[in-house]
Amino acid sequence: MALIITVAAADWATGFEMSSSIFYLVPVAMGAWYVGKRAGLIICLLSAGIWLFIDHISGRVYSQYWIPYWNAGVRLGF
Repeated sequence: MALIITVAAADWATGFEMSSSIFYLVPVAMGAWYVGKRAGLIICLLSAGIWLFIDHISGRVYSQYWIPYWNAGVRLGF
């Protein structure tokens, strides 16, 4: 959880212009490796949800309302 919070804080601080997707993989991989597949999936879902939340609070404006959700799904797949 501490890693996810750290990555999310750095993601929020750098803004939406800089991509930070690679850094979300670290807590997911560590959770899956050391705890198990289920923990990795839970961390993955949590990371995608946090990323979506950060997208919403960043103030970024999209041309369609569904685009942030699409992006969250793509990031979840990543």
